[in-house]
Amino acid sequence: MTLVGYIPARMGSIRLKNKNFLNFYNGKSITEIALNKSKKCSKIKYTILDTDNKSFLDQMYYKNLTDYRQVRQNSLSSSEITTAEALRDCIVKAENILKNKINNVVVLQPSSPLVSLSSINSAIDKFINNKLELLASFTKLPVNIKDCFKV
Repeated sequence: MTLVGYIPARMGSIRLKNKNFLNFYNGKSITEIALNKSKKCSKIKYTILDTDNKSFLDQMYYKNLTDYRQVRQNSLSSSEITTAEALRDCIVKAENILKNKINNVVVLQPSSPLVSLSSINSAIDKFINNKLELLASFTKLPVNIKDCFKV
């Protein structure tokens, strides 16, 4: 089984411009944090950064944080494009470049920088051991989400 860590990070964030590439913690962006977790996970064979930010992609490639160095095309970088649509295109291209059939994908959203490596490993183990087709994780918020926004 070839397991890939897929990190989607487009430049066109609507509410917080370039949120995926801004320094978040210890000089690292939320995207770089997700890439590091993917690289540290021994169960993940390849880490793929899918982005339309060429300079960031180059930086992460030279830091050995992504095994894939193809810029996401503009037609797949708008806010109307789903992660699934971008993922399908990226995986087809990655299979050709990496010369490997990709059977399973772990989507590591940069917008969840607090997920732990042990949680990722636990989810992968559950996925493999139970022969699942899909595994999604959710968490209960410690506050009411409505209290976080001013209406």
